[in-house]
Amino acid sequence: MLLTFGASAQAAVIDLWPQNLRELPAWRAGAQAGPADRKTAEAAEPLARGDFAAAESILAEARRLDPGSPAPLLGMAEMEMRRDQPDLARRWLDEALEVAPADPRVSSALARYFRYRGNNADAERWFRNAISLDPGLPVLECDLGDFELEAKGRPDLAAKAYSRAVRLNPAYPGGHYGLGRSLLLQNQLPEAEASLLEAAELAPENPLPLQTLGELYGYQKRFDEAIESFAHALELAPDFLPALVARGEAYLLIGKYAEAVDDFRAIVEAVPQSDEAHFSVGRAFEAAGNIQEAKEAYRRAVTINADKAVALNNLAWLMVQTQDEVDQAVQHAEHAVRIAPEVAAFHDTLGAAYRAQGKTEAARNAYQRALALDASLQSSAEALRELTTAR
Repeated sequence: MLLTFGASAQAAVIDLWPQNLRELPAWRAGAQAGPADRKTAEAAEPLARGDFAAAESILAEARRLDPGSPAPLLGMAEMEMRRDQPDLARRWLDEALEVAPADPRVSSALARYFRYRGNNADAERWFRNAISLDPGLPVLECDLGDFELEAKGRPDLAAKAYSRAVRLNPAYPGGHYGLGRSLLLQNQLPEAEASLLEAAELAPENPLPLQTLGELYGYQKRFDEAIESFAHALELAPDFLPALVARGEAYLLIGKYAEAVDDFRAIVEAVPQSDEAHFSVGRAFEAAGNIQEAKEAYRRAVTINADKAVALNNLAWLMVQTQDEVDQAVQHAEHAVRIAPEVAAFHDTLGAAYRAQGKTEAARNAYQRALALDASLQSSAEALRELTTAR
């Protein structure tokens, strides 16, 4: 499923088209869609299912209909991106630029390409060139806003671009959505909420504004509203995993552990090789007091990713608490500390593991290191006092 207002939004692939392929013919406001544009749009479905032969046949027909149209060339570039052939994609983009140097769709596609390749300087240049070619298109301002927000980390500049999009077309949902995101990152919460609500009203079929609204409500500790917003997003898109993750986190925060476990297990079913999903299941079980189930979930997480430090740490801590597999707990805790030696809590767990193993001096050193990193860590301070008293 392509969940996007603008092609810079997260999706399964990097889309070189503004919006998406199906909307390519109508992308330019007031422009007459040509036969090549309409034929190119037909390639969206086979491309989405990975039927490259069928897509290529459609795009070849589009080229025959109008050799001067950049649309099928952009289609060929996107197909090569989906094939993981960015160098071939670049050739098609260069051909599109030669055919239609003044078409903002080509500049926009080049900007996305350079952004995908990590060349932010050229990406910004082409985003701005696209706007200069057709300054009346809100989607181009949103593209620039997405770039400022996600690639450059400049929510203030992103907000300006999204605001320009809204002024160009107050009914364009992507402008309101982007503005809400950028305002949220600037902690302008009432204004962010208003923009996101407007986006949700303008695009009632899109879960993205609802997802971000839920995040905003969670930030404000309005957890019931957050859960309702995530649930609404999932009604629109049941396989939208970010909403499932966020709702599970919200359930954890309000103590609805069974519901959190259900959401995180659903994520595991969808992406069984996700170490983060198994880790989240472990956290939910641990919060609910189901220690054995939590340990098993953490084990699955570290089986998938042997260097997931937080899962190693949590598994070691539970092993110490249950006083079984203490030697294994030490190994896991040592590994976590090697991966992230700057985390005080990991040294605290290592101290507890050494202490359970009877290695008092090693435990004392670990607790001291934890306190050197975080002097407010009460568990390490208390453990050191107990070790000193026991001398």
